[in-house]
Amino acid sequence: DAKLANHEFNLAIARDLKNPALHAANALAYQIRTRAGERDLFDLAETGYLVALEQQHDYQQAAVQLAHLYLENKRYAQAQRAAAYALKLESKNVEALHLLASASYSLGDVELSLWALEQARTIAPNDKYAAMTDIPAAAREAYTRLSQPANGEPLLFDPPYSHQADAIRTILRDHRNLMIMTGTGSGKTESFLLPILGKL
Repeated sequence: DAKLANHEFNLAIARDLKNPALHAANALAYQIRTRAGERDLFDLAETGYLVALEQQHDYQQAAVQLAHLYLENKRYAQAQRAAAYALKLESKNVEALHLLASASYSLGDVELSLWALEQARTIAPNDKYAAMTDIPAAAREAYTRLSQPANGEPLLFDPPYSHQADAIRTILRDHRNLMIMTGTGSGKTESFLLPILGKL
């Protein structure tokens, strides 16, 4: 429950005002509530990310999430600047490149949008399921079959998004947990379900 999360994060922030991770997590909870229709919470989400970045200038994930917030709320120029800042912090961040491409395209800057997409393709060419030789063969075969069209549309996209491939590898190969923070419609549910499917 995002509302409860905001309550708890605000209590924690009251005890540790200079913790950028708490501000970013609180902002994310406000962002989730904004997505759910509580539009009046946009300013609180924005402020949380900005405070996190003010306290820790190299907090790259806060910059990326701020770009998502702006893009989701059609503030394209601000999304473009936030994505560019995230790229200044880490030039090979594929998610930030995709955000820059989306914001730039929405602003009519097709040249910058295409540049960002080309950079993303160069950095992360996206493994197809069949090329994931570092995961169990049964999982690789299941993903490959589900990504082939049967009666029209495939059940899975091949190649998966980079965070989906990371989830598969982290859980099936490395036997570790992970947390994924990406924007709406970016495939987080599949990031959760694909490793479960791979263990069946």
